[in-house]
Amino acid sequence: MNTELQAAPVCPQCGETLTDEDGVCPKCQAPEPQNDWEKERERLKRLWVVAALFFWFSLFFQAGLFILDGTLNLIILSVIMGTMVLGIFLKFRLYLHVRKGPKD
Repeated sequence: MNTELQAAPVCPQCGETLTDEDGVCPKCQAPEPQNDWEKERERLKRLWVVAALFFWFSLFFQAGLFILDGTLNLIILSVIMGTMVLGIFLKFRLYLHVRKGPKD
């Protein structure tokens, strides 16, 4: 029988031992650090938002150039398509990550 003791979480600010019920450190009131799953979820969300914003910026920039000049810029169109594909990929990765996440 293999029984390993799992180390209790420790406050990164003051070193106080935290319990499972604590949302903040009882000694210094620092917020409990996020676990790896939450950090990855936040990273994927942030990347998806950046890709979506860049997509919409590029799309409106191309639309403005088309209105002014009447031609399509193939480089900007390739950036728009690339950011669209990247955004779809990141949203799918975020969906899969959330689906595999801890159940409350």
